[in-house]
Amino acid sequence: MFLTVLCFGRLFSVALGIKFFNPPELWELIWLLSGLCAYVGYGSLSKNHAGQLLTYLFGNVVFGLSMLVYGAWSILQRSLSLFRKGNSFDQWKSAPTRVALIAVCLQVQLVGLYHGIKLYRACCRCLVLGAAACVASPCLGLASSRYGVSRDRVPSARHRLKRRRLQA
Repeated sequence: MFLTVLCFGRLFSVALGIKFFNPPELWELIWLLSGLCAYVGYGSLSKNHAGQLLTYLFGNVVFGLSMLVYGAWSILQRSLSLFRKGNSFDQWKSAPTRVALIAVCLQVQLVGLYHGIKLYRACCRCLVLGAAACVASPCLGLASSRYGVSRDRVPSARHRLKRRRLQA
């Protein structure tokens, strides 16, 4: 999301007439939509909304990963064509830096996709098993031994009520 804010800053600086940055390309503008999807996914964490999390995953793949791969491919193709034509180094010298920045963004998108899939599976599991299975943390799936906490240590509301009746 931070990288999206930086890209918006670049867009606004070009719109204000600052000549330091080149105008953004079309794939960069489409990539900004992945930041909006990340915001929707961030909002789904506290409310246990699997639909919003699925929107984040879809937006991450369509607007995030695919646009970054296309951007790296287009930069490399453009650099190779300039190199083959015999143009000077000054015309394509920014390509390695841009591809390195795309690689960092791609890693962030992939990590987000990985954790988003894990959270979506946990949310769907909570929705199927009910709220009693996810007492510790509704959307993070901490009630499962698969995610680090055994179910024995997180008793459901029904079990707590039974214990209170037995103690009385």
